[in-house]
Amino acid sequence: FLVRQTNRQELWRDLAKQVKAKIYLDWGKDLLWNQQAFSAMKVLFSSLKQRFRVFTLWLIAKAMVKALIKSKRG
Repeated sequence: FLVRQTNRQELWRDLAKQVKAKIYLDWGKDLLWNQQAFSAMKVLFSSLKQRFRVFTLWLIAKAMVKALIKSKRG
């Protein structure tokens, strides 16, 4: 039973390695093919990040104003 178990584990390991290699290969190909798309996405993401930062800052400011108003009402 133990021998079978270890064999099965090795089989799974080999399978996992193969799958990983395939994923990495596909990813590498996609990376090469879509480099321009990736750079475009990077630009998009950076602009989204900036927007998100502004949005979070706005939310924080809003929350602070609300807190101030509440404290003034007391």
